[in-house]
Amino acid sequence: MLHHETHDRWYRSPVPADELKKLHHRSDWQAWCRLLGHLAALLVSGVVFWHCTRSGHWIFAAVVLLWHGMVFSFLGYAGACHELSHGTVFRSRRCNQFWLNLLSFLVWTNQSWFVRSHRLHHRHTLQAGLDSEVPTTRCLTVWQLLLRGVVDPRRLVRTVQTQWLNARGVFPGAARSGVLPEHDAAGRLEVRRTARVMLGGHAVLLSLFLLTGAWQLVLLISLASFIGNGPSILLASAQHCGRSAATQDFRDNSRTVLLPGWLSFFYWNMNYHIEHHMYPGVPCYRLPALRSVLADDLPAATVGLTGVLAEFRRELHSPNTGGC
Repeated sequence: MLHHETHDRWYRSPVPADELKKLHHRSDWQAWCRLLGHLAALLVSGVVFWHCTRSGHWIFAAVVLLWHGMVFSFLGYAGACHELSHGTVFRSRRCNQFWLNLLSFLVWTNQSWFVRSHRLHHRHTLQAGLDSEVPTTRCLTVWQLLLRGVVDPRRLVRTVQTQWLNARGVFPGAARSGVLPEHDAAGRLEVRRTARVMLGGHAVLLSLFLLTGAWQLVLLISLASFIGNGPSILLASAQHCGRSAATQDFRDNSRTVLLPGWLSFFYWNMNYHIEHHMYPGVPCYRLPALRSVLADDLPAATVGLTGVLAEFRRELHSPNTGGC
């Protein structure tokens, strides 16, 4: 018996029902290995950065900080928090929620907003006026990647401004986007409280780090998600950049990218993006297996970051897309 979901009019490649059941199985062992492995990598780079600053090796410290920021950025919506928001990583709902709340705080993402926005993104992928998470399918240029991918102070300012407004109960464009309509008083209160916790918590951490002379922790924790973002920005854009919005087939509006194992690990396998959109209930650590099951019904995957950049250039110069 094949499982072939068509009730919502989105095409999903058929999967045998017994196979799909296995793929939906959540493994706490795999979840903890992925999460603790990610955090351990950050601990190692943080210790190395700390040692380099104390010993005066500033050039090496800068390189390590960029690496640390890159790994840290994958804790956010382009990796860990994205998967945790689906509630599919751990078997326990409380465990998923705890880590979603904690990691969202660290990367300055308001999870109360993101969960609502992301639900609409899956339901209305790339549909104009309905998918506020991907407002454009225009591809990034190399200049944009360089401008935002090393240090991104403008995003820091925008993030703080947005959280400040949300903390005061102001939600620009929320009703228009459908994410947080005016009648959703409970949702607005939740987003407001989350913003207040985020701003207050980071203010406390910043004060603590500076008062104790541990300025390195400002860069390693408070500002880390705004440093070395290049790979996460590139891969997040690659999920839907240049793809067709006039479709109800995830094979046409999403992109799967085959990456080296270490990068796919930090990205929480979100490079298997067609597969994720077809079956979002499948845990991230089972997406490679899902691709194997669906392989005969899927387009060829883009290979590596160089392949992504080549597709970006091709789409940007395509006369049929008008620059994506």
